[in-house]
Amino acid sequence: MPVGLTYPTPDQAQLEWERMANLANLRYQNKPKQTLEELMVNDPFYQAGMTKLENVRSFEEDPYFQYRAAPYAGKVDVEKLRKNTEGYYGYTLTGQPEMYVGSKYRPTKETAATTTHEGIHNVLDPALTGVGEGVIQGTISDSSSALGDEFTTEELMTNYLSNLIHGEDEPFYPTEYVPQTGQVVNYATMMRPGQGPIGMKGIMDLLGKRGKPLLRKVAKRAHRNIEAGYKSPISPGGGGAWSPSGADLSPGGGYGQSPTGSDIAGTPFSRGGILGAF
Repeated sequence: MPVGLTYPTPDQAQLEWERMANLANLRYQNKPKQTLEELMVNDPFYQAGMTKLENVRSFEEDPYFQYRAAPYAGKVDVEKLRKNTEGYYGYTLTGQPEMYVGSKYRPTKETAATTTHEGIHNVLDPALTGVGEGVIQGTISDSSSALGDEFTTEELMTNYLSNLIHGEDEPFYPTEYVPQTGQVVNYATMMRPGQGPIGMKGIMDLLGKRGKPLLRKVAKRAHRNIEAGYKSPISPGGGGAWSPSGADLSPGGGYGQSPTGSDIAGTPFSRGGILGAF
């Protein structure tokens, strides 16, 4: 044995292993500081009853990632899950109300922003609700399709509305996850005779033409729910532009992220962004 070194006895090693296991279990079992319900308090889509938290699932709860045949039926295919969701914070499936969120059981403000984002996708899905009817097609018309196709325009609108609600927890302007980001940047930076480029503010104003009326309509329904006696959780503070006590729709946040789009093969969550684009 090298001089000065000692090794634990088998009993000591067992005790240390149990101690570490107990600490790990304790951390795993600790309840989150705030529930998702509390973190969603500033979301008018949630307060209006449009985003339903019973539809929120973890990635592992998506049947797509579960074995279907014996002997592992119902168990999670860990490798398939990792391969398909790495870099994602959430996603929805067109025509289905379920929202898959990676941090469902350890919610943070970012989890709430992701849930809001995916909930708005559902509101804009004509197969699920008519609340957002005309918003995306109207924005495509307003922009002469300069913001991209229906998928890209919906991502931009969803990101924009989520940013109004959550501020820096959902910074505005998605980056490489949008297939036509280059087209959006070109539209924002191109010179207009006598005007110059519209920049990010111009993009947000364009989205706001249809997005803000939708948000106001939803906020009114949310206020009616609250005034009718619905007891929402205590506000955790912070957040973005809307709260049960008001409807400040000024934009907040910066560039750079949005959770995913409309299917599991869709868009990764990305943070950062094209900081010099505007």
